[in-house]
Amino acid sequence: MENELIEKKLNTEEIFDGIVLHVQRDTVSLPNGKEAIREVIRHMGAVCVAPLTDEGELIVERQYRYAVGQVMTEIPAGKLDYAGEDRLAAAQRELKEETGYIAERWTDIGLYYPAPAYSDEKITMYLAEGLHAGERHLDEGEFLDVVKVPLEELVSDVVNGIITDGKTQIAVLKVAEILRRREEKQSDHLRNEPETLKQDPQSVSTEEISAAQSDPMKTTSKIMNASSAAASSFAILSVEKDGVETFGAPVKENKAAVSEQVTGAPDQKVQARKDAAQTNESYTAQKQSIFDRMRSKTDIDKAKKIFLACVLIGIIILLVGGVVNIPIIALVGLLVLAYGVATDLICCRCPHCGKYLNKRASGRECPFCHQYLRPDGKPGK
Repeated sequence: MENELIEKKLNTEEIFDGIVLHVQRDTVSLPNGKEAIREVIRHMGAVCVAPLTDEGELIVERQYRYAVGQVMTEIPAGKLDYAGEDRLAAAQRELKEETGYIAERWTDIGLYYPAPAYSDEKITMYLAEGLHAGERHLDEGEFLDVVKVPLEELVSDVVNGIITDGKTQIAVLKVAEILRRREEKQSDHLRNEPETLKQDPQSVSTEEISAAQSDPMKTTSKIMNASSAAASSFAILSVEKDGVETFGAPVKENKAAVSEQVTGAPDQKVQARKDAAQTNESYTAQKQSIFDRMRSKTDIDKAKKIFLACVLIGIIILLVGGVVNIPIIALVGLLVLAYGVATDLICCRCPHCGKYLNKRASGRECPFCHQYLRPDGKPGK
């Protein structure tokens, strides 16, 4: 249907060839077969930049525009120096020259035709983030003030008709919408994250531990879903192309690719099962006794010293109680002696490094030398 609307150029007449603008008069054939005259302004093209600070402010300029006879509030912008110039490079140049800032992150947020009825000028818009201040270098004869304005204030000025520059109006509203969608996506991601994965491991209930042990595939599914959600969050608004993020339709393709990578690759499924097994082990560790926890946190050589001290002190107290014939002192001595013996009973010596361990460590790995302990207490692989 669009072909029925196209006008075909029959001939061209050069009217004006200026520094910035080139005007020509074309004779065209209309869809109904008749002819008409079109006066067209040819333009090299331009770029504009919406520099966003970490505080949510946009860096804008106050500049006098001779054609309209007033000072305008605009975002940094400039024309291409030559046909075919890289537009990102031109945007980076204009931002540096006019404001002194350089940016770490650049996002292509679309293009804009200011006056398609009579001009082919095309302006590419960029969002610049991660700003670092520097020295600006204005062109000769260029005079402007650089100010920081909160984004919310600029949106209000656009809506209320205070800002009348077209590219600035579009860029301000686009940036506001981009930030709103980012926040919305982040909120959705946090709401949809599985509750068990958001909990601190120390707060997991016994019922959840049992469920994880009895149904590891369910835990695997949760981990894979969380991985998919995390990967999707990086495709909230943009995909990277040639080092520049682009805003718009390609996001859907990026999300589909992420989903396919997470759910379709066998290697990742295997890794997810391994992650589930590790999760189960961490849940099980919480059910171990206090002596198992002590085994991984304390040098149990101290337990042996406690044993020897308790035995010695217990015997001395017991003898003193018997000599002075005071039963309570003898009872205290027995308790100290019993504590020392109990401390020794829970310990065994690692045959590799000689450290004292919880006897339940048999059949596991020594936490000090990381060698395997056979159930019979002898060295083994």
